[in-house]
Amino acid sequence: MYQQHRLVGLERILYAVVASICLAVIVGVNLEFTNWPIRSVPVVSALAAVAYLSTFVALYRRKASGSEPSKSAVQFNTGSNSETQSDDGGVQLGSIIVAVAIMVALVSVTFVAAQPQRGETYSEFGLLTENNGTLQADGYPEEMALGESSDLYFTVTNREQQHTNYVVVVQLTRTAPTGDATERTRLDTYSETISPGNTWQKRHTVTPVLEGERLRLTYLLYRDGIPDQPTVDNAYRETHIWIDVT
Repeated sequence: MYQQHRLVGLERILYAVVASICLAVIVGVNLEFTNWPIRSVPVVSALAAVAYLSTFVALYRRKASGSEPSKSAVQFNTGSNSETQSDDGGVQLGSIIVAVAIMVALVSVTFVAAQPQRGETYSEFGLLTENNGTLQADGYPEEMALGESSDLYFTVTNREQQHTNYVVVVQLTRTAPTGDATERTRLDTYSETISPGNTWQKRHTVTPVLEGERLRLTYLLYRDGIPDQPTVDNAYRETHIWIDVT
């Protein structure tokens, strides 16, 4: 029969340090693939949850085994040669565990670094006109006749780091002096799925169907479908120009 090895003080400290490093790395790697940002509150909360769970499991196992807490939990061994040999064996085992933990940490960090950086996700949305074959954010029509058509361009650049289905709703809106919409007409709806980093550039024709001064030609950008009543308030992005229609 082999003699059961008991952990000595140095081994316990070594195991505690190594376990802490491993848990911190594991928690950080897993948070990277969740919707939670890697900030102090999520990290501390996750580590606290792991610590509480580990404590509960340890208490349950100790109670189930009926063993008493070790009296040498924080003492270093200074006894006979046989005890010293046991301590040396424990240190060697601890060194192996430390080496393995460092390898695990390095592999985890390398794996995370190889993944696409999540960073900030957003979409660029703009309205352009054409001047001698060049697109520019200038020269927008200010006056149009009722039923007259004008060509414009809108652009959507996907910075969401994933394939995204976009919908653009074009509206002509009559507004009160306070800016609230009093009458709204949808002119067109466009949709496109864009891969990460690509730009959707759409040439389209605008034909006003409302008459009045300072009508708002509004472009509403949505992701993955549109609501029953598209408005500036529920749009993901919005851009507009003001026109007089006579």
